[in-house]
Amino acid sequence: MSLTVESKKALERHKLALVERIRRNFGLKFISLTTAVLLYFYVQAERNPNVTRPFTTPVLIEHKPDDVEVQVDPQKIKVNVSGPRSIMDLIKEGEVRIVADFTGTPVDKVSSQKLKCRYDFIGSAAEHRLEITLDPPEPSKLPVMVYPQRTMQANVSLHYLREAPEGYRYNAAEVSPPKVKVTGRLDRVERVERVVVNAVGGEAGASIEGDFNVSAVDSSNKPVEGLTLTPATVHVTIPLVVEPYSKVVSVSPDVKDTPQAGFRLYDIQVSPIQVRVTGKPTQINHISTLLTQSISIRDRMEDLEADVALIVPDGVTVRTLDDKPLRRVHVRIALKRDVPPTIQPNTPNTPNTGGTPVPNP
Repeated sequence: MSLTVESKKALERHKLALVERIRRNFGLKFISLTTAVLLYFYVQAERNPNVTRPFTTPVLIEHKPDDVEVQVDPQKIKVNVSGPRSIMDLIKEGEVRIVADFTGTPVDKVSSQKLKCRYDFIGSAAEHRLEITLDPPEPSKLPVMVYPQRTMQANVSLHYLREAPEGYRYNAAEVSPPKVKVTGRLDRVERVERVVVNAVGGEAGASIEGDFNVSAVDSSNKPVEGLTLTPATVHVTIPLVVEPYSKVVSVSPDVKDTPQAGFRLYDIQVSPIQVRVTGKPTQINHISTLLTQSISIRDRMEDLEADVALIVPDGVTVRTLDDKPLRRVHVRIALKRDVPPTIQPNTPNTPNTGGTPVPNP
């Protein structure tokens, strides 16, 4: 019991002595403490001072529908970030970002809008967020252009500049598929006048066939960029065929031999007398007359009438002038009997010069 009282008294004396020591030269001690604290912060500031650095922050847009395109200008914004040098050395470009919220923005037409923004931090900037400050403290609203997306179906127009060789022509072209889907910003889709495919390549003098890229053009035939065409290529087939070249030529019966003695060939008639021949220019150009098969009139004493076949070169077709196919023509050959010369008798008043006596009547 007495030990406890003595201990309390000793503790009380110790407290009083401690307070006395503190009070003794208190002013000098306070100055020393303040100086030490200031010196500590000064040294720390010299070793790890606050610095400010400009960062180019990318702009991200959240809650944007997939069928809407947003054009941001500028796409990056400068922000001043301040903090201790040791921390600022850890923060890299892109770790401080600006996020714009697209929620509630109208998307029914092309329009100019302003989106509410906030800062977003990743990496070291997120770890030391409380130790850095930004200028401006809050990002201002972001001006954007809103472009709704549209899709339309368009027929494919075929263009090709190759000339066919002489005697040939390019037949009707086939494009598969004949239509493509055009997708993109509403303002760009509305500029599309047509979708074209330029069929080029291949060997000269041959059919055109292959897969070719399609492109969208406006009314001035200038490409409309920034669109997606589905499919991006179409298959084009343009067959090269023979050009039906034709001209009108005469028909000539090929009459052989001679008729019976005392008869002669008097007239030849053919029907039709002219026909139209069709084929390659190299074949047709040198044809001026079509012959019939040979018709013999040997020893004949009477007229001949028959349907005779025409001699037609391979690859050539013959038609009448009213466009009916023709293989044979009608030939009529007229013969005429020779008349012997008539001897006139001498009259009394006519001297006989022939040497033959003429009896008196």
